[in-house]
Amino acid sequence: MEKADGYSNFIITLQYVLASDMTIKMSNGVISHEMTFTKQKPADNATYDVVLKEDLTPFEGTFSTDSFNQSIADSDFTLGGYTSEDYYQNRTTVFPAITKNGYWNGIIAHGKFAIDSSDLPKMVNHYYEVHLPGTNTGANNATLTLYLVPPNVNGPDGITSDDRRVFFVVHSGKSTLLKYQADDWWKAYQ
Repeated sequence: MEKADGYSNFIITLQYVLASDMTIKMSNGVISHEMTFTKQKPADNATYDVVLKEDLTPFEGTFSTDSFNQSIADSDFTLGGYTSEDYYQNRTTVFPAITKNGYWNGIIAHGKFAIDSSDLPKMVNHYYEVHLPGTNTGANNATLTLYLVPPNVNGPDGITSDDRRVFFVVHSGKSTLLKYQADDWWKAYQ
């Protein structure tokens, strides 16, 4: 390839993971002249890249499982000392949750985890790796690792989904997909 002025010393780098996950970079060695072509939508990337700046907002939400939801229903929606109205109005702390700057562990331990500015989230394989050290006694001096996967990005499980996904990394290094709690989840258990 040669520009109109005769310059032809370009560096072209291809990164291919899948047909839906590839990047082509063209550069002349000057970072401000670098051009990147990707199949990902720029607006989507910008929305999720705030994670790199200590903002987990794009992944905010609560998580649960069918069995935990069933145990709440079996308690007549009073598990943890809450009333059914507390559950219907989402006024409980029983569910694990991602917040803007951290993670809440829910009813069992009441562990709070937050981003440490000395260990900011990183981009790994087009998704985010986030380390969250505990900030209270309920966290039991643990540090959690989460993988936050934007829509249409191949996750650590090798699957590309239309949905945002969160993986919890357990001590063995394996990751487990956390299931976002549906709005009005309790209706399915009445």
